[in-house]
Amino acid sequence: LPYVTYEEPKAELPKQETPKPQTKSVVATGAAHYFDSSLAGTYTVTEKIGLYMRHGAGYLKKKMVAIPWGYKVQCYGYYSKALGAKWLYVQITYMGVTYTGFMPLECLRK
Repeated sequence: LPYVTYEEPKAELPKQETPKPQTKSVVATGAAHYFDSSLAGTYTVTEKIGLYMRHGAGYLKKKMVAIPWGYKVQCYGYYSKALGAKWLYVQITYMGVTYTGFMPLECLRK
């Protein structure tokens, strides 16, 4: 009929869940061999030029990421030894990525 207007039913779109932002993570290939609860805590990088987090204990292990001076890392008490030095198994979220790896205790301050 010319004097009646017909409206098309509006289709409702299914509700979409908002995707949760995913944090990328990189985890060391090496494993910690010891535990000492007194080592647990927050540490600050004391090397003026920064410090590499590594995949295992020791300066010859593969580098993961360079952490600048003054940044804080979290240790839960796990560590390994390399040539008699303690390498803490630490975690940090840096530039949107969570890294878990090894850093030398001698270059960190609690």
